[in-house]
Amino acid sequence: MIKKHEFNSEWWGEEVGIVTDSAFFAQSPETQFGALQRFAWVEFVQPVSKLPERTTLANSGFFYIDSQVRFRIDLSHIKPGSCASALKVEIAAESPFVINEGDLKTFPHERFYALPGASETRVNARYVLWSNNLIRQNPTTCLRFTQEGSVQGWFLSHPESGSVDLTLAMLSSMASASGFDVYSRALAEYFSMGLRFGSASFSVRNSPVHNIYSSLGARFLEPRECWMWIRRR
Repeated sequence: MIKKHEFNSEWWGEEVGIVTDSAFFAQSPETQFGALQRFAWVEFVQPVSKLPERTTLANSGFFYIDSQVRFRIDLSHIKPGSCASALKVEIAAESPFVINEGDLKTFPHERFYALPGASETRVNARYVLWSNNLIRQNPTTCLRFTQEGSVQGWFLSHPESGSVDLTLAMLSSMASASGFDVYSRALAEYFSMGLRFGSASFSVRNSPVHNIYSSLGARFLEPRECWMWIRRR
């Protein structure tokens, strides 16, 4: 019902947990407390329709931190404009690349800023770690975009039976291209690979990304709520 979150633990440098079954909150307060104490912090993410009573979560010491908007998009409908089409696409399987700290723009909509000590630098380090894991694991669907020799951004995904999980899209700290151009060009590229549909999620607070996917014809699905518990020092 609660286990170590391997990736977040690697990033944070302490053991971090994730609640995997809402039955966790039906246990006694003493049992919950004992299970939580081994972790620096714990997340619980659940579709809204399956969420326990919010008072139950609050009584267990969890607080609401974010909602993740989920969507599905038909890639066959994506028609990049002239600026997007002018971007050069590099595929990691053919032209290997890595992402380094300092390469990325900051992420102002991240829920992890609620954590004590979570600076912009530390949150960006999470994205760098995540990005390079994705590139190693899925080089055929990890893309880098350049313009006149300058890196504009990345779109890192993994395929799922004819569709693609649009896991992570980012602009370079030096980008002059728009996010819309990078996103639309990436989705068109995935369609050219034979991938018909894409899906992903993003923070409800991230209005720019919401507007991009709305403009591209995304169909929005049931959101998920994110709740967090932080161990008191």
